[in-house]
Amino acid sequence: YWILFESHLFYLFLMAKGKGKGKKDKGKGKERNFDMTKYRQRHIALKFAYLGHNYCGLATQDSTEDTIEAALFAALKRTCMIAADLKFPNNYSRCGRTDKGVSAMCQVVALNMRSSLTEGVEFVEQTTGTDNNDTENQEVCEKSSEQADELAKVPQKQEVEPVQNTEQSSEKVTEQKSTAEGATPEKKPGAKEEMDYAGILNGVLPADIRVLGWAPVAPNFSARFCCVGRTYKYFFMKADLNVQAMNEAAKFLVGQHDFRNFCKMDVVNVSNFVRKIHSFEITPCDDSTVTPCSMYVATIYGTAYLYHQVRAMMAVLFEVGKGNEEPQVVEALLDVEKQSKPQYNIASDAGLILWDCEFEGVQWNMSERAEEKLLQHFFEMQQDAMIYANMVQRMYLHCKENMSHKKDEDTTEKKGQKRTASYTKLLDRPTEKTFEERVESLAGSKKTKRDSNLAKGAANQAQNQGE
Repeated sequence: YWILFESHLFYLFLMAKGKGKGKKDKGKGKERNFDMTKYRQRHIALKFAYLGHNYCGLATQDSTEDTIEAALFAALKRTCMIAADLKFPNNYSRCGRTDKGVSAMCQVVALNMRSSLTEGVEFVEQTTGTDNNDTENQEVCEKSSEQADELAKVPQKQEVEPVQNTEQSSEKVTEQKSTAEGATPEKKPGAKEEMDYAGILNGVLPADIRVLGWAPVAPNFSARFCCVGRTYKYFFMKADLNVQAMNEAAKFLVGQHDFRNFCKMDVVNVSNFVRKIHSFEITPCDDSTVTPCSMYVATIYGTAYLYHQVRAMMAVLFEVGKGNEEPQVVEALLDVEKQSKPQYNIASDAGLILWDCEFEGVQWNMSERAEEKLLQHFFEMQQDAMIYANMVQRMYLHCKENMSHKKDEDTTEKKGQKRTASYTKLLDRPTEKTFEERVESLAGSKKTKRDSNLAKGAANQAQNQGE
């Protein structure tokens, strides 16, 4: 037995030695560096969707990697769309900055990306630095709509054709597959078709983030300032909410108002709280019989929004729906000369989604193959979500039927929705600091930044008046 035992140990020793040697030899290999200078670059707008429940918001943060942009930038670097040493892509801008837990159906960013074309389109100069100043692009974008319209018209020959059973198409598919797996694609001089940006990126992005299309835009295009309209949707369960009263209250929000009582005031970066809501409507998600478990959606269309504005508006509407407030409370809160912002919690992030962003003259592109894979992906996600939701519903119903302490009145679905004696009216609550009080309390770097923002705003306004 000892002989067999020692032989076994010696065999394991040889295996371990061999594995170690293999790892050591493998480590001696040189890493293959991608030379971005061999490719031209274009300014590209990307449209993408994501479920925000597992992320700490859209924008990158120093304290965490769990952001949408961190995942997007990692995919761009892995597929060699941007240089690996960039913290931000060059000439980068985002349309809307969603918070932790908030989702998006149509988020848009613009950035300089590698192109497979060598002629026929407008390219941008390659730079090593990062230009991330949306403010400088605000006026330029408004003056160059015609230029953006022309660039958005992609020639037919540059669109990616559906995959055919030919040797040439097979080579193209192999190239796209290897790129999606993080490999360096072979350069093809004189390529007449642009890369399938959506298909390639979707091959490496997390399952809850998907690119929906791309578009060529002018070098001075800003995803933030060139957006002409944004639509948000907020999904919620009806319970015993009075949706008719909520719609009546929502009518007061339509139009141009000072929404400082319906947001989290950021006095360092914002001095003007006037925004315009074009429409605000609450409707059922389907035509089925209305029950306490029926799903409803609030659709809000406007030009721009303040920090936490949609969730603050929904929070007030929910109090109206519960019967705790009259619809006219919205009108009172919009009168900022008489009423400061009362203390109240904003609505949950779970139901909020940035549904659409509108741009003039931008034509989105996506290959047929990428579209098919995208639809299949969302269908599978929908299947999983419906199965999970049905399981949770059955668990709830089972517990409801079998719990020993049953209630004859007020079902669990309605619990907490009715007005209680302890509720304090919004207009009777203590108020937060006013805008003027917040500005006066600024000190140090925050005061310096606010003064700098005001100076830039005054300079831009003077320049516009001069022109």
